[in-house]
Amino acid sequence: MPYEFERDLTGLLPPCYRAIGEYQALCRTEEEALAQGAEDALQVARNFHPRTMDTAAAAQWEAILNILPNPRTEELDFRRSRVVNRLSTRPPFTMAFLRQKLDELIGPGRWTAEVDSAANTLYVESLAQDQNYALEVSATIGRIKPAHVVYVSRPVVPAPLIAGERVERTERTYYTKLGRWRLGEVPFAVDSSPEVIKTEQTPSIQSLLLEQAAANLAGLVAAAQVNGGTVIRELEKSVSGNRVTVTYTVAGHQTQVIQSLALLDGEGRELTRSAVYIPVTDEVVIKHTISVEEGGV
Repeated sequence: MPYEFERDLTGLLPPCYRAIGEYQALCRTEEEALAQGAEDALQVARNFHPRTMDTAAAAQWEAILNILPNPRTEELDFRRSRVVNRLSTRPPFTMAFLRQKLDELIGPGRWTAEVDSAANTLYVESLAQDQNYALEVSATIGRIKPAHVVYVSRPVVPAPLIAGERVERTERTYYTKLGRWRLGEVPFAVDSSPEVIKTEQTPSIQSLLLEQAAANLAGLVAAAQVNGGTVIRELEKSVSGNRVTVTYTVAGHQTQVIQSLALLDGEGRELTRSAVYIPVTDEVVIKHTISVEEGGV
């Protein structure tokens, strides 16, 4: 609740002083100082909770928790969430606890987690477009997982390919009769303006066409390109129905941060390009998912 105080200090002056300009200016200055003091007092109370603390309080918590922030790229809301995550990461650690943490850091429904028990590997898959939380996810999993389990991040680059069918009809009028045509005076035939009888919003494309288009698309992809330079040709491609999946690995010696990803054809021409932000430590597995779907254009 905001602090309540007398807003109009001029009304507290004796009537004989209220019309004097100097006293009015003095009262306005004091009103501003009181309002700022009330806001500062409220912020002190807000700083007791990480969800409402200001930048200075966040910096104090980060120093306590040995967090090195980057204020140029990290917003205050993210820094608050990171402090809350570090404070709440306490044993016992279970898979349910990890899922709860991933919901808090990435968002419900925006990630998948898979454990390969035979290989002692934990895979976490999430969208690659916004990976500002990637380092915090890695740090959190590093504290939660057993030492013998390897954590592998799988950033996903979705790329829907929308197909639509439009059907039009045109009426053709002939200005000729058998054996008669006034050449140069009238045209042979005139087509009317096209009339749309089926738009892209009305479904008509069958699954066979979508699946064949996906298969052809998979055949076109020959390589991946990282940050506009490094080309990777060791790809794993698969087609399931109308969905194409292209998977490959980027190692830490190739780049420390991935900022753009592209798929290339056999002649090196770009088929897709995505702006991303993916920190790379040892290695990261990238998965492109291209779905061929029908939709309005």
